[in-house]
Amino acid sequence: MTAKQPWYAEFGPLFVRLIIGWHLVYGSWGRVAHHKDLMIFQAYLANHHFPVPLLCAYVSSIAQVACGYCYILGLFTRPAAAVMTINFIVALGMVHWGMPYPRQALALLMLFPSIFLLLHGPGRLAVDNLLRRRG
Repeated sequence: MTAKQPWYAEFGPLFVRLIIGWHLVYGSWGRVAHHKDLMIFQAYLANHHFPVPLLCAYVSSIAQVACGYCYILGLFTRPAAAVMTINFIVALGMVHWGMPYPRQALALLMLFPSIFLLLHGPGRLAVDNLLRRRG
């Protein structure tokens, strides 16, 4: 059993959601909005031996943008975190494995907060909690 946390403790998960969500949207929006950027990502995935790299590029890009918005809002946070956890484990395993830490850092910095959100949930300051109270 845990002691009652101070009121401001719930800002921690909110700040994690906001920065990771923003980064996911910012980093992937171009691939969703611009065919040229998607083709560059597809070539990158093909170079790393992904099966069906165009499909993988579409799925990963759309998932990152959608899950980024989910994080920001705190909406479907745990399912979004599960998707991003898988996405970044695959990225680390197929692209970044064996590279020096600086080349792995961004994927790790996306993976670990996703695992946090998967295990902890969005915190109290989230749309998920509004929906749960209504239902």
